[in-house]
Amino acid sequence: MARQINILRQPAIASLPTGRHSDGGGLYCVVAAGGSRQWVVFYHHASKRREMGLGSAGPAGLSLADARKRAAEIRAAVASGRDPVAEKAAQRSAVRIAQEAAEAATHRVLFGDLAKKYILERAATWKDSRAEANWLWSIEHHASALITMPVDDIRLEHVQAVLAPIWVAKQETAKKVRRRIEAILDVARVQGLIPAQSPNPAKLTGNLALVLPRAPRGDHHTALPYREVPTFMKKLRTRAITNGSLAFEFLILTATRTGEVLGASWSEIHLDQRLWTIPAERMKASREHIVPLSERAADILKFMRPHASGDNGFVFPGQSEGRPLSNMAFLSLLRRMNVDATAHGFRSSFRDWAGDCTGHEREVAEAALAHTIGGVEGAYRRATALEKRRVLMNEWSDYCCPPNSSQQPLPKQEAGDKHPTLR
Repeated sequence: MARQINILRQPAIASLPTGRHSDGGGLYCVVAAGGSRQWVVFYHHASKRREMGLGSAGPAGLSLADARKRAAEIRAAVASGRDPVAEKAAQRSAVRIAQEAAEAATHRVLFGDLAKKYILERAATWKDSRAEANWLWSIEHHASALITMPVDDIRLEHVQAVLAPIWVAKQETAKKVRRRIEAILDVARVQGLIPAQSPNPAKLTGNLALVLPRAPRGDHHTALPYREVPTFMKKLRTRAITNGSLAFEFLILTATRTGEVLGASWSEIHLDQRLWTIPAERMKASREHIVPLSERAADILKFMRPHASGDNGFVFPGQSEGRPLSNMAFLSLLRRMNVDATAHGFRSSFRDWAGDCTGHEREVAEAALAHTIGGVEGAYRRATALEKRRVLMNEWSDYCCPPNSSQQPLPKQEAGDKHPTLR
């Protein structure tokens, strides 16, 4: 005998007492103690009893006819092997995920914004006062294509496109840019802005190294033999006077590092004493280094002084206001002069000359290079040998540019004269 359906009548729905009232076929009108009425369908799926609400049975809800139509659809779905309750839950989940994705899309973090935040938060911890400006400049000039991209959109091909133009031509710059992009994207992952399981597209090993051209190997600190330094210096002085040429000559005469010269400010210079005091935060060994200045080194500073923007301005300013010369300035100069050496290599030239051609003590030459002397000698040799180093640096200057040579001295400079610029 078939089960009876369509038992209830529409006019009687409003007067049904508290309880569950069957219309047949699994459709029920459930009346709560407070008087509210709901349509509910009961069915079995995979040997489990399911209950699915259809909505209100009140005056503003589903009519009896509509409830029967929905119940029939549910019975047909069950008969075909489907589970309407599970399908409804999946649909709600899909809607929720779509809503969350849409909301997240409106709050996506751009690479440029995260980079600025990262740099500003860490600026106080960096030893080099120029680091913040260098980070910002490298991102803006070499990774500009990434700045407006959401961090979760950045892929290997995007980072590759940024690095490819400079990977061989500007190797050191490219390495720094890659490391900085990688660091920023690591922060994005930690902050949940990109999936934790996603590989960092700026990673080198097993990633970018497979798609970027292999940079030619070579000695990054190729030194010019010290016997060739005087000839090089004469050639350097015959070039047009620029910030770059003067800064490079100053670097050779002081046997200092590129970053120390580029970051030099007038607050570190004491021309009356012929001393240059490099603060600890700008030194590789994190120790203050006092450089005695030869007459020629002092003359270079006197030439630059009338154009200084203030005591805190850079001694060798770059083309952009408020910025020092570029890290590439010396490399470009050497390339134009067709010299197979690096700026850092001239420190080796100085050290070889001091060891081969002078009778100065080893620790004096090492102190001139701001090298840390280890062992017992280092523990007891705490003095900087300043006066001995002054003699050494004067001898080095005379060796590089013999006093009786025909090279022209620097012209006198007055405030208002045209400022030399990097060419």
